[in-house]
Amino acid sequence: MVGTDEIEAAKDRALEVFHKRLYRAMRNANKRRGEIMRETGIAYNTLRVYLNGHRTPNAANLVGLAKCLGVSTDYLLGLED
Repeated sequence: MVGTDEIEAAKDRALEVFHKRLYRAMRNANKRRGEIMRETGIAYNTLRVYLNGHRTPNAANLVGLAKCLGVSTDYLLGLED
């Protein structure tokens, strides 16, 4: 059985991976926050918490970010390179 500490550690790793991948994809796509907000409809505060590594996006926002940045959702989640 998986313990609470292991679950929390997995969540922390997922946040860190998403945060790094999102920044990398933004840099590679040469997109700034304002562009991403306009193209995806994601609010400033929502994008800010993603970029600060405090939360991962819901499915709709994840798909929007991936399309906007020209990467796959699996890439952003760290499931592929």
